[in-house]
Amino acid sequence: MQKKSFLFCHPGALGDFILTWPVLTVMRQIMPEYEFTAIGQLPFLQLAQRFNLLDHLHDINARYLTDFFCGERFPLQLGKPAGAILWMTQSDEVVNMLKSVAEQPIITLSPLPAIHYHISMYYLQQVQHYYPIIFSNSIISEIEFPLHRKNSNLVLIHPGSGSPKKNFSITFYKTLVELLKDRGFSRVAILLGPVEIAQNLSEELKNISLLFSENLDELLNIFQTTALFIGNDSGVSHLAGIFGIPSIVLYKSTNPAVWGVLGKRVHMISGKREEEVFNQINNIIERQKIL
Repeated sequence: MQKKSFLFCHPGALGDFILTWPVLTVMRQIMPEYEFTAIGQLPFLQLAQRFNLLDHLHDINARYLTDFFCGERFPLQLGKPAGAILWMTQSDEVVNMLKSVAEQPIITLSPLPAIHYHISMYYLQQVQHYYPIIFSNSIISEIEFPLHRKNSNLVLIHPGSGSPKKNFSITFYKTLVELLKDRGFSRVAILLGPVEIAQNLSEELKNISLLFSENLDELLNIFQTTALFIGNDSGVSHLAGIFGIPSIVLYKSTNPAVWGVLGKRVHMISGKREEEVFNQINNIIERQKIL
Protein backbone atom coordinates (compact mmCIF):
# COMPACT_ATOMS: atom_id res chain seq x y z
CA MET A 1 0.00 0.00 0.00
CA GLN A 2 1.38 3.39 -1.00
CA LYS A 3 2.17 5.71 1.88
CA LYS A 4 0.42 9.02 2.25
CA SER A 5 2.42 12.19 1.69
CA PHE A 6 3.02 15.13 4.03
CA LEU A 7 4.48 18.37 2.67
CA PHE A 8 7.05 20.74 4.16
CA CYS A 9 8.14 23.97 2.52
CA HIS A 10 11.05 26.10 3.71
CA PRO A 11 12.62 28.43 1.12
CA GLY A 12 15.15 30.04 3.46
CA ALA A 13 18.83 29.93 4.32
CA LEU A 14 20.75 27.00 5.78
CA GLY A 15 20.79 28.10 9.42
CA ASP A 16 17.09 28.97 9.38
CA PHE A 17 16.31 25.59 7.82
CA ILE A 18 18.29 23.66 10.45
CA LEU A 19 16.23 25.39 13.14
CA THR A 20 13.19 23.55 11.72
CA TRP A 21 14.76 20.12 12.26
CA PRO A 22 13.18 19.60 15.70
CA VAL A 23 9.78 19.90 14.02
CA LEU A 24 10.78 17.42 11.31
CA THR A 25 12.05 15.06 14.01
CA VAL A 26 8.91 14.97 16.12
CA MET A 27 6.61 14.87 13.09
CA ARG A 28 8.52 11.83 11.85
CA GLN A 29 7.90 10.18 15.22
CA ILE A 30 4.12 10.58 15.09
CA MET A 31 3.75 9.95 11.35
CA PRO A 32 5.79 6.83 10.52
CA GLU A 33 3.19 5.85 7.92
CA TYR A 34 3.75 9.06 5.92
CA GLU A 35 6.37 9.96 3.36
CA PHE A 36 7.74 13.45 3.86
CA THR A 37 7.93 15.63 0.77
CA ALA A 38 9.81 18.92 0.94
CA ILE A 39 10.25 22.07 -1.13
CA GLY A 40 13.31 24.24 -0.52
CA GLN A 41 16.94 24.83 -1.38
CA LEU A 42 17.92 21.42 -2.76
CA PRO A 43 21.38 21.08 -1.14
CA PHE A 44 19.86 21.85 2.27
CA LEU A 45 17.03 19.38 1.76
CA GLN A 46 19.55 16.70 0.82
CA LEU A 47 21.25 17.17 4.18
CA ALA A 48 17.98 16.52 6.00
CA GLN A 49 17.31 13.51 3.77
CA ARG A 50 20.71 12.12 4.74
CA PHE A 51 19.43 11.85 8.33
CA ASN A 52 16.06 10.36 7.35
CA LEU A 53 14.12 13.55 8.06
CA LEU A 54 12.80 13.83 4.48
CA ASP A 55 11.95 11.44 1.66
CA HIS A 56 11.09 13.30 -1.56
CA LEU A 57 12.73 16.58 -2.47
CA HIS A 58 11.72 19.43 -4.77
CA ASP A 59 14.02 22.29 -5.69
CA ILE A 60 12.23 25.54 -4.96
CA ASN A 61 13.60 26.94 -8.23
CA ALA A 62 12.00 24.18 -10.32
CA ARG A 63 9.89 25.56 -13.16
CA TYR A 64 6.90 23.37 -12.34
CA LEU A 65 6.57 25.11 -8.96
CA THR A 66 6.18 28.61 -10.42
CA ASP A 67 2.42 28.34 -10.93
CA PHE A 68 2.09 26.71 -7.51
CA PHE A 69 3.65 29.64 -5.67
CA CYS A 70 1.57 32.05 -7.73
CA GLY A 71 -1.52 30.22 -6.51
CA GLU A 72 -2.59 29.28 -10.03
CA ARG A 73 -2.13 25.53 -10.33
CA PHE A 74 -1.29 22.52 -8.16
CA PRO A 75 1.61 20.58 -9.74
CA LEU A 76 1.23 16.86 -10.36
CA GLN A 77 4.80 16.33 -9.12
CA LEU A 78 3.70 17.03 -5.54
CA GLY A 79 1.00 14.38 -5.55
CA LYS A 80 -1.78 15.01 -3.01
CA PRO A 81 -0.31 15.89 0.38
CA ALA A 82 -2.52 14.91 3.31
CA GLY A 83 -1.23 17.90 5.28
CA ALA A 84 1.51 20.51 5.25
CA ILE A 85 3.73 22.84 7.26
CA LEU A 86 4.85 25.94 5.37
CA TRP A 87 7.49 28.40 6.53
CA MET A 88 6.09 31.09 4.28
CA THR A 89 4.46 34.51 4.32
CA GLN A 90 1.80 35.76 1.91
CA SER A 91 0.74 32.18 1.23
CA ASP A 92 -3.08 32.34 1.19
CA GLU A 93 -3.36 31.09 -2.39
CA VAL A 94 -0.96 28.19 -1.75
CA VAL A 95 -2.79 27.26 1.44
CA ASN A 96 -6.14 27.23 -0.36
CA MET A 97 -4.77 24.92 -3.06
CA LEU A 98 -3.38 22.55 -0.44
CA LYS A 99 -6.65 22.57 1.50
CA SER A 100 -8.43 21.42 -1.65
CA VAL A 101 -6.52 18.10 -1.55
CA ALA A 102 -5.55 17.74 2.14
CA GLU A 103 -7.38 15.90 4.89
CA GLN A 104 -5.25 17.26 7.72
CA PRO A 105 -4.34 20.80 8.82
CA ILE A 106 -2.22 23.12 6.69
CA ILE A 107 0.04 25.18 8.98
CA THR A 108 1.87 28.37 8.03
CA LEU A 109 4.72 29.55 10.24
CA SER A 110 6.47 32.90 10.08
CA PRO A 111 10.23 32.53 9.51
CA LEU A 112 10.76 35.75 11.54
CA PRO A 113 8.25 35.81 14.40
CA ALA A 114 8.37 38.55 17.04
CA ILE A 115 9.34 36.31 19.97
CA HIS A 116 11.82 36.36 22.86
CA TYR A 117 12.49 32.64 23.25
CA HIS A 118 14.01 30.00 21.02
CA ILE A 119 12.51 29.91 17.54
CA SER A 120 12.60 26.10 17.34
CA MET A 121 10.49 25.93 20.50
CA TYR A 122 8.09 28.45 18.98
CA TYR A 123 7.71 26.25 15.88
CA LEU A 124 7.07 23.17 18.01
CA GLN A 125 4.45 24.93 20.10
CA GLN A 126 2.63 26.22 17.04
CA VAL A 127 2.57 22.77 15.41
CA GLN A 128 1.35 21.23 18.67
CA HIS A 129 -1.90 23.20 18.30
CA TYR A 130 -2.74 20.99 15.31
CA TYR A 131 -0.79 17.73 15.68
CA PRO A 132 -0.20 15.52 18.77
CA ILE A 133 3.56 15.96 18.91
CA ILE A 134 5.45 15.37 22.16
CA PHE A 135 8.67 17.15 23.07
CA SER A 136 10.53 18.54 26.07
CA ASN A 137 12.24 21.88 26.57
CA SER A 138 15.57 20.05 26.45
CA ILE A 139 15.13 19.17 22.77
CA ILE A 140 16.89 22.43 21.88
CA SER A 141 20.10 21.44 23.66
CA GLU A 142 19.89 17.68 23.15
CA ILE A 143 19.00 17.24 19.50
CA GLU A 144 21.96 16.01 17.48
CA PHE A 145 22.70 14.24 14.21
CA PRO A 146 26.31 13.13 14.69
CA LEU A 147 28.52 13.30 11.66
CA HIS A 148 31.03 10.48 11.32
CA ARG A 149 34.30 12.15 12.22
CA LYS A 150 37.87 10.98 11.96
CA ASN A 151 40.40 11.53 14.71
CA SER A 152 41.89 14.96 14.22
CA ASN A 153 43.25 17.93 16.15
CA LEU A 154 41.95 20.54 13.69
CA VAL A 155 40.50 23.72 15.16
CA LEU A 156 38.40 25.46 12.53
CA ILE A 157 37.53 29.17 12.63
CA HIS A 158 34.88 30.58 10.29
CA PRO A 159 34.99 34.41 10.16
CA GLY A 160 31.88 34.93 8.00
CA SER A 161 28.10 34.82 8.08
CA GLY A 162 25.11 35.94 6.05
CA SER A 163 25.42 39.51 7.34
CA PRO A 164 28.46 41.75 7.96
CA LYS A 165 26.75 42.92 11.17
CA LYS A 166 27.37 39.49 12.68
CA ASN A 167 31.11 39.51 11.97
CA PHE A 168 34.04 40.92 13.91
CA SER A 169 37.12 42.50 12.36
CA ILE A 170 39.53 40.29 10.46
CA THR A 171 42.16 41.21 13.09
CA PHE A 172 39.98 39.55 15.72
CA TYR A 173 40.10 36.18 13.94
CA LYS A 174 43.84 36.46 13.25
CA THR A 175 44.44 37.13 16.95
CA LEU A 176 42.21 34.16 17.79
CA VAL A 177 44.45 31.93 15.70
CA GLU A 178 47.45 33.03 17.77
CA LEU A 179 45.56 32.46 21.04
CA LEU A 180 44.70 28.90 20.06
CA LYS A 181 48.29 28.15 19.07
CA ASP A 182 49.50 29.58 22.39
CA ARG A 183 47.04 27.28 24.16
CA GLY A 184 48.67 24.25 22.56
CA PHE A 185 46.46 23.61 19.54
CA SER A 186 48.92 22.51 16.86
CA ARG A 187 46.57 22.72 13.88
CA VAL A 188 44.44 25.84 13.52
CA ALA A 189 42.86 26.91 10.23
CA ILE A 190 40.46 29.58 9.02
CA LEU A 191 37.58 28.38 6.85
CA LEU A 192 36.64 30.49 3.84
CA GLY A 193 33.30 29.77 2.19
CA PRO A 194 31.83 31.21 -1.02
CA VAL A 195 31.14 34.65 0.50
CA GLU A 196 34.62 35.00 2.01
CA ILE A 197 36.26 33.70 -1.17
CA ALA A 198 34.36 36.29 -3.22
CA GLN A 199 35.53 38.98 -0.79
CA ASN A 200 39.13 37.81 -1.37
CA LEU A 201 39.73 37.50 2.36
CA SER A 202 42.67 35.20 1.73
CA GLU A 203 44.70 38.31 0.85
CA GLU A 204 44.18 39.58 4.41
CA LEU A 205 45.05 36.22 5.95
CA LYS A 206 48.51 35.60 4.59
CA ASN A 207 50.74 33.27 6.62
CA ILE A 208 47.64 31.67 8.19
CA SER A 209 46.50 28.15 7.33
CA LEU A 210 43.34 28.39 5.19
CA LEU A 211 40.75 25.83 4.15
CA PHE A 212 38.31 26.53 1.32
CA SER A 213 34.75 25.27 1.02
CA GLU A 214 32.72 26.30 -2.02
CA ASN A 215 29.83 23.85 -1.46
CA LEU A 216 28.28 21.68 1.24
CA ASP A 217 30.09 18.52 0.16
CA GLU A 218 33.45 20.20 0.66
CA LEU A 219 32.30 21.58 4.01
CA LEU A 220 31.22 18.13 5.22
CA ASN A 221 34.60 16.70 4.29
CA ILE A 222 36.31 19.37 6.37
CA PHE A 223 33.90 18.84 9.28
CA GLN A 224 34.84 15.15 9.36
CA THR A 225 38.30 16.13 10.60
CA THR A 226 37.29 19.03 12.87
CA ALA A 227 37.88 18.71 16.62
CA LEU A 228 36.68 22.22 17.56
CA PHE A 229 34.71 24.81 15.58
CA ILE A 230 34.52 28.55 16.30
CA GLY A 231 32.24 30.78 14.23
CA ASN A 232 29.63 33.50 14.14
CA ASP A 233 25.85 33.09 14.02
CA SER A 234 25.77 31.50 10.56
CA GLY A 235 24.52 28.48 8.67
CA VAL A 236 27.97 26.90 9.00
CA SER A 237 27.82 27.23 12.80
CA HIS A 238 24.31 25.76 12.93
CA LEU A 239 25.54 22.83 10.89
CA ALA A 240 28.58 22.25 13.11
CA GLY A 241 26.44 22.32 16.25
CA ILE A 242 23.76 19.90 15.13
CA PHE A 243 26.44 17.57 13.73
CA GLY A 244 27.88 17.18 17.24
CA ILE A 245 31.12 19.08 16.67
CA PRO A 246 32.28 20.91 19.83
CA SER A 247 31.51 24.51 18.94
CA ILE A 248 31.89 28.05 20.23
CA VAL A 249 29.40 30.33 18.49
CA LEU A 250 29.64 34.12 18.64
CA TYR A 251 26.58 36.37 18.68
CA LYS A 252 27.45 39.98 17.95
CA SER A 253 24.15 41.38 16.62
CA THR A 254 21.64 38.55 17.06
CA ASN A 255 20.07 37.02 20.16
CA PRO A 256 21.15 33.47 21.04
CA ALA A 257 18.03 33.08 23.18
CA VAL A 258 16.06 33.15 19.91
CA TRP A 259 18.58 32.03 17.28
CA GLY A 260 20.80 29.75 19.34
CA VAL A 261 22.61 26.92 17.60
CA LEU A 262 21.09 23.50 18.28
CA GLY A 263 23.23 20.71 19.68
CA LYS A 264 24.73 19.06 22.74
CA ARG A 265 28.24 20.46 22.51
CA VAL A 266 27.66 24.15 21.79
CA HIS A 267 28.82 27.09 23.86
CA MET A 268 27.36 30.45 22.85
CA ILE A 269 28.93 33.84 23.54
CA SER A 270 27.01 37.10 23.18
CA GLY A 271 28.85 40.42 22.96
CA LYS A 272 29.75 43.34 20.72
CA ARG A 273 33.17 44.26 22.12
CA GLU A 274 35.95 42.20 20.61
CA GLU A 275 38.10 42.21 23.73
CA GLU A 276 35.19 40.97 25.85
CA VAL A 277 34.35 38.16 23.42
CA PHE A 278 38.01 37.23 23.06
CA ASN A 279 38.37 36.90 26.84
CA GLN A 280 35.27 34.71 27.06
CA ILE A 281 36.67 32.38 24.38
CA ASN A 282 39.94 32.24 26.27
CA ASN A 283 38.13 31.32 29.51
CA ILE A 284 36.21 28.52 27.82
CA ILE A 285 39.38 27.05 26.34
CA GLU A 286 41.34 27.38 29.60
CA ARG A 287 38.65 25.57 31.54
CA GLN A 288 38.25 22.98 28.79
CA LYS A 289 34.49 23.42 28.86
CA ILE A 290 34.03 22.64 25.21
CA LEU A 291 36.26 19.63 24.46
